[in-house]
Amino acid sequence: MNSSTGIEQLPKSVGKLQFLETLDIRYTKVRTLPSTIGHLKSLCCLRGGLSLQADPARSGGGGDPWGMDVPKDIGKLQELKTTGTLSIGNQDRQVLQELSRLPQLQRLSVTGITDQNGPDLCSTLQHLSCLQSLALHSPGFLQGLPQSLLADSLQSPLECLEVLKLYGNLPALPQWISGLWNLFKLYLRNTKLEGPLYGMNVLEHLPNLTTLLLLKDSILAPQLTFKYGAFEELELLELSCLADLASLAFKAWAMPKIKTLHVNGCNNLDGLLIKKGAMAKPETLEIKYCYGLRLVSFEGASVRMPMLKKFQVVDCKNLRLLKFAKGDMPNLETLPSQELL
Repeated sequence: MNSSTGIEQLPKSVGKLQFLETLDIRYTKVRTLPSTIGHLKSLCCLRGGLSLQADPARSGGGGDPWGMDVPKDIGKLQELKTTGTLSIGNQDRQVLQELSRLPQLQRLSVTGITDQNGPDLCSTLQHLSCLQSLALHSPGFLQGLPQSLLADSLQSPLECLEVLKLYGNLPALPQWISGLWNLFKLYLRNTKLEGPLYGMNVLEHLPNLTTLLLLKDSILAPQLTFKYGAFEELELLELSCLADLASLAFKAWAMPKIKTLHVNGCNNLDGLLIKKGAMAKPETLEIKYCYGLRLVSFEGASVRMPMLKKFQVVDCKNLRLLKFAKGDMPNLETLPSQELL
């Protein structure tokens, strides 16, 4: 079925499509599925609701996602591997238990998570041993994700998890994240992490983490410093719309495998410091809409980024001088404006 239409409900006759494998009702007005949905024994992919996509999140836009209600007979869909955004805000415990009966479920996105239903959701997640991608949204960014998500009991059932997206306030990053050895991509948005380490100690030694997106208000930090020995496998780092960030530094030999660094919309960022040997293999360095940025400094003797091809600076109105020599970056194909050199 096609998405992006104005339909508000599906007919009960949809249950007769017993060989249907994909049902896509994203960007429609359908929030409740007919009771006959449990008849679709071949259904592998059920897409619905409107998720927060990566681009709006990076730009700081977008509101809370809304999801479709969890069908009461969803546990009968034994072939189901992928769901769109499911809303559990008004669901009873029995419906959440139905989710735990999906042995092949690999991709799950949930919104409407509260302190009341959080424990039941955690119990459900413990049974989803094949889960590879998980997105968790609080019902409103001011309400936040529940304390129950910090439970250590979540460590074991998420061993296969490769992608994790957390949207909503958290007092701290769950310690069980440090046990996700297969995790290669992590999104944080509106988590508003505070404290001396801002949760980085939970993440910095994940053996397969290659992509880290710290999006709008994910960290309330005046300073971020990435040091040697942490994030050794990271290839892509994005810092977007971090309103409190004033200083960003990469210590000597930090992030040896980083290929792409995006810094976007950090209006209070004053300085970006890259020490000798840090970020030795970047191919893309983009700095956009950081209106307060005054200095990007490559410090230390023999600073070289021989693989850097794209170096883009957009709307950083206070930035006038970059302290590096052109010969240190011989393969540049995209240059910043001349006044920055």
